[in-house]
Amino acid sequence: MKMLRLLPLLLLLAACDTTSYSDADEVRETCRDLGHQGAAYDRCVAEREHQAACRKYINSRDYNAAEARRRGCD
Repeated sequence: MKMLRLLPLLLLLAACDTTSYSDADEVRETCRDLGHQGAAYDRCVAEREHQAACRKYINSRDYNAAEARRRGCD
């Protein structure tokens, strides 16, 4: 019986864990937390998004060194 009373609480906790937090959200939050504003914020976001895209490409099956250089993922 006690377990049945805990079920709503467990469901609520499980629902909290399913929030979607994208890589782009993390990048924007990181740049904001670093104190960047205006153009510096835009540069920070662009650079971090580029780094994330490079990591994703380098870890993909399609990776080759020439294409990585072309993309600026040195």
